[in-house]
Amino acid sequence: SLLEAGKRLKQHGARTLQHPPRLWIEVALGRSFHDAFFWILAAAVLVAVYLGDAHLILALAVALVLNILATMSFLRRGKKFVHHLDKLLETPASVLRSGKRLQVDASELVLGDIVYVTQGETVPADLRLLDTDHLVTDESNITGPHKHVSKAAKISSQNLALLSSSVVAGSGR
Repeated sequence: SLLEAGKRLKQHGARTLQHPPRLWIEVALGRSFHDAFFWILAAAVLVAVYLGDAHLILALAVALVLNILATMSFLRRGKKFVHHLDKLLETPASVLRSGKRLQVDASELVLGDIVYVTQGETVPADLRLLDTDHLVTDESNITGPHKHVSKAAKISSQNLALLSSSVVAGSGR
């Protein structure tokens, strides 16, 4: 029901992702200081300074800077990945609540919702299928190999429709 869905949404919260802080450069620099490899390089730079070897100091300093840049790059990619996942949660979902079929954002889905999927749609959440009508999904973005998977409403791995998989044929709920 709508009331129950509202309670569950309040209890468990919306299906949203936490966004990395805007000042990701500061976070990346901070994360660099928590990396053991950073401290090993920093100690090596200090040893090279003590020894007075200019070439070694330069090489280790460059390695230290490259380590920081790599950390920043990984965090930036992670931020982009979270952004792409967020886009998946903005997709509309067709649900049954209080006996009525409604359209809601995927982020508003709650445990116990009956979600309808049909050909041409993207599965808005991991779903356990109750009914299917020749439902076939493409899970290649999850599993890798491009292979269509027939789904059935029986107790097995075939009665799972996975988040972001595409409905190639049929329908289900």
